[in-house]
Amino acid sequence: MTTRSQAAAIALLACATARANAPASVTISGGVSLGSYEAGLLHYAIEAMRLNAAAATPRIVTGASAGSVNGFMSILQSCGSPVDDPTAGLFWNAWIPLGLEKLYDPKAKEKTSAFSRAAFKAPLDLIVKAWEAGLPESCDVVFGLSVTRLVPRTIAFEEVKLRLPRVEEHFVLRVRGRGAGKPPRLTNYVDPAWKGEQALLAEKDGEVVFPVLVDALFASTAFPGAFPPQPVRHCIVSEGAPAVACPVEQARTDLFVDGGVFDNTPVRLALRYAAAGLRVDESGQARWLDRPDLRARRVPESLVVAYVSTEASTFPAVSEQPKPHAYETLLGVAAQVGGSFYATARAKNLVYVQEDSPDVFERLLVPERHLPAASAPFGAFFGFFEGELRRFDFALGMYDARKLAETRLAQRMARAGLGPVRYPEDTPGAARAAASWRPYRCLAAVVDGRAGAEESCRGEELRDFRIVMQTTIEAMWDVCSRLGDVATFDADPLCRRARRGEPPLAVPLVGPLAGDAWRFRGEEGTAAYAMRVLAAHGFHFKDLGLSREEADRAPAALRARLLQVGDSIADTQPLGDALVLTTAVKMAADEVAYVPPRFTGWLTYGRDPEIGASMGFRMRRVFVSPVRVTAAVQFVGIQNAFSSESGDSAYTVLLGAEYLPSWWATTRFQPSLLLRGGWMFAAKDGGGFSACPDVTNDTIGYCSRPAMQFGVSASILELARLQLTGNLYFPAARGEKTQWAIAPGVGVQWPF
Repeated sequence: MTTRSQAAAIALLACATARANAPASVTISGGVSLGSYEAGLLHYAIEAMRLNAAAATPRIVTGASAGSVNGFMSILQSCGSPVDDPTAGLFWNAWIPLGLEKLYDPKAKEKTSAFSRAAFKAPLDLIVKAWEAGLPESCDVVFGLSVTRLVPRTIAFEEVKLRLPRVEEHFVLRVRGRGAGKPPRLTNYVDPAWKGEQALLAEKDGEVVFPVLVDALFASTAFPGAFPPQPVRHCIVSEGAPAVACPVEQARTDLFVDGGVFDNTPVRLALRYAAAGLRVDESGQARWLDRPDLRARRVPESLVVAYVSTEASTFPAVSEQPKPHAYETLLGVAAQVGGSFYATARAKNLVYVQEDSPDVFERLLVPERHLPAASAPFGAFFGFFEGELRRFDFALGMYDARKLAETRLAQRMARAGLGPVRYPEDTPGAARAAASWRPYRCLAAVVDGRAGAEESCRGEELRDFRIVMQTTIEAMWDVCSRLGDVATFDADPLCRRARRGEPPLAVPLVGPLAGDAWRFRGEEGTAAYAMRVLAAHGFHFKDLGLSREEADRAPAALRARLLQVGDSIADTQPLGDALVLTTAVKMAADEVAYVPPRFTGWLTYGRDPEIGASMGFRMRRVFVSPVRVTAAVQFVGIQNAFSSESGDSAYTVLLGAEYLPSWWATTRFQPSLLLRGGWMFAAKDGGGFSACPDVTNDTIGYCSRPAMQFGVSASILELARLQLTGNLYFPAARGEKTQWAIAPGVGVQWPF
């Protein structure tokens, strides 16, 4: 029995009728580093579409965040020449080189973001080069992208009696080829008769200035905190304006951030403009009106509507689910409400499609992932940490596109009497680029259980690719094996095998892990799991600067790199903001691993106020030993020094050890054990250099003597310190008795 999504498949590889060249609407969601997965899927889909007459032709493409860049590149590649070598195409060269080492430049500190825009220069140069090379005159595509205003603009109604804020904007443009060697014509696709508002990009001589479109693409991908807000020159026009145009000299400049914040699924935008401007004649030929009619609401029946998402899969999501106790505190409820609001805001326009056009929604074509994406952990930023993760996801996207071609396009070709499907990997050009196709062929052979899978995956150059594949299979296997009798995902053959209790599918030439090491541990997050299992399989963390033999250091090394980024940003912030930012980054880095700070200092107040410090020993460059050296000075009767009261005062100098097991600790909470010894220096006997005036006096601090302490401490967020010690003071002269005290304390702590 097939699922609805399987029966739907992907719009790029299917059409609503058997008619060739049916128009398609393609919407691509955001996905941060999962843009590499989208890139692989789109590359394969476009080349398969080019080879098969029954495939639909994209006529409108919309996107958000990473999907806006992938959407624009889709237009360039689909209208351009065939790309037989996937590593030679725009998609590969835009995403695969884009790692943390390029995104983060410690010399180019930004006050409003962690990463630099400079990393995008190389892929931008490729896009500009493809644009200037020109597109054929037959290319006529509408492109839409979503952006989010940093500062809301106000919409006034009823003669300014009602003022509403607006942060969500869309820019819609028309791309028409002029032939080789000529940049395409780029114009705002605007309805002059529409009474509402429309957002236009700045124009010169009636055409949108291409660098302004580039700014809009940057804005759409400007994930808050990761990238700085992007200024974009634009106009807001409405009926009654002097002209429905946006001359560059009249354009306003505002700051925008990631379009995926409020519209990560701009399917509704695509349908609105398809209804407004796309017309299909009786022969099935589609064309765009010179001016859209935004009052029109009827979508062409032959339009194939596709939504490329990074979340749809044939197996249950491999993600952290909130625990019931998470809703039992004020902060827990607030965090859940905030997270739900963000997720709902991103998806709301897709929900509106379901409400406004249920018939269109039912035929919405959505691709499905057959394995977890390697880039998905850590809020989909994980793929930026290692290039091999992005290469795997690119191949996975290609595989998913192939599976959809097998299940849908083959049927359409047969019904249309057009012969068997032609696949991109079977062309002569692909044979000449055989090395570039090897990761894809390896993945397909393993997942499909083909004979000769070991031969397809053989070679040192695929060693880390095989390890990433094994890790993603094991993550999925663990989740599926816990489903019990739930049959929702029975259509996935691998998930079904996991539910039956079979061991994880073995990738050739990757050794199995001992016992249940491939399973998630307790409340282990996906990022920590991925790093642990990758390291256990001997993955080579090249981008972290480690050798293959140093794989076990990778979680701590990645955490150190994240803290370096956080500290770099904190250096540009006011003190209070820097403190909050540093703590937040540390808590996020805990998802990968926890390594205590090498140096800490503290100040506590209690029965015996204390100034102390602790130092851990560096182990193998990135680890800190759990046994630490500690030193402190405790003050006894110090209150007497600040009043007219009589009394004895002393101070105790202590040295010892602190045991802070990192596997128990996180940035939120770090427990430790203390064992210290030293000497209490009292004023009565000159610190012990003269005789005690009264050896029978039992007041602690009256005379000097040896001291020993044992106790426990705990720090919260590495900033607040709680401490409880048991103090023993031994006799230093004949006649003295052993003294003792329980000393609680609370204070502040500083990590270094």
